[in-house]
Amino acid sequence: MRSSDPLCKLIDIWKFFKWLDEMPYANSYEDFVRSIYEDSIKNINDFRRKLGLKETDISGLEAKHLVLSHWLTYIFDYQMPVKYIWERGYPIIACAVIEYLDRYSADEVIEKFSFWCEKYNFKHRFMKKHKLNEKVRRTLRILEKSFNKDIIDFMLKITSYGGDNDWVRKVACALYLLTYDESVSEYEACKILRSKGEFDKYYISKIDRRTSLWKAKLWHKRLWAALRDYMVSREIKRSLNKYRYYDAQILKRWENSEKFLDQLEVPGDIWNIRFYENVMKRLLEELLKDKVKESALGNPAKSIRILYNEFREVFKKNEFYPGQFDVTFDYARVFCNKKLCILCPLYIFSITRKLCEAVINSEAKVCPILILLEYSKTSCIGENCPVYREKLAGICEGKFME
Repeated sequence: MRSSDPLCKLIDIWKFFKWLDEMPYANSYEDFVRSIYEDSIKNINDFRRKLGLKETDISGLEAKHLVLSHWLTYIFDYQMPVKYIWERGYPIIACAVIEYLDRYSADEVIEKFSFWCEKYNFKHRFMKKHKLNEKVRRTLRILEKSFNKDIIDFMLKITSYGGDNDWVRKVACALYLLTYDESVSEYEACKILRSKGEFDKYYISKIDRRTSLWKAKLWHKRLWAALRDYMVSREIKRSLNKYRYYDAQILKRWENSEKFLDQLEVPGDIWNIRFYENVMKRLLEELLKDKVKESALGNPAKSIRILYNEFREVFKKNEFYPGQFDVTFDYARVFCNKKLCILCPLYIFSITRKLCEAVINSEAKVCPILILLEYSKTSCIGENCPVYREKLAGICEGKFME
């Protein structure tokens, strides 16, 4: 392949985002949670004290507490500032989860949760319109009726319904049914989730038979973002000893979940979409021309999945998978939103090269790109860095400078 070939360009840009993507996930899941949401977790006991509840040992919280708290918080994590949702909402939700798992029924907890939200002024612009509290209630009630309140047991059960080639997709589909699919009653959802045969029918109904791609509602940002967190987590892996009643093969899938990350979709958000429109779409049009309808290229997650399926062997060889492009949210929010095109290695490299050379020749050895992105892991890796090789310049036309 020549360096001007669209596929060659795409491989270069994918290597860059694979490298970026690995930065936030360099630590374990509990470190990830405890670093990014450290203040929020500390606030759990502050909140419990205000309610007259006994303090809880935060270090002793089990994976099922953390994962369920995380999943329910994601219900609220859209169209509102991330800091607000996690600093104000997460402690309330985590407190509700502790009470749910240790003491109260789903209905009792949601009643308390609604009161706590009102008392401590946790609001969401779509709380009533999108029935967010009802989504919490639905989730807790289904888990209570069918999975002993345990979301990890729930995911393992669904994992047993799939093969190596589709278990992640089935878990994603089940999570959608658990929380978001209002077209299916709680009673019917429990029946579907408890039966492999019934679940397989539901799963097939969510896939377009012509393309084998998800139907519209399964391209769900918060679902794919949350599931990815669980798959890269050491927290879940370390909890698997408690679930030895499942077949060893099922547990091994989660123990070695990195092998299956290619089944995840790109979560996608406003900045992912803007980045895609300005940088990726042109490349994908060249690579997929005459293969897909123009309408498919309008959906970033869908078009990247189509592309991945088309060149799967090439991408797997490079350890690429579609979800790595979610990091374009961070990248575009900094470089595009702040119009830092002149510092962006995808647009022009001269200034970036000077910065990189200064870093390589200094004692500090901190990466200017990672510093700008405010990533905790910022060490320069020298001339092997995908930025320093200068293959990325000109991929973007710098449209955000206009």
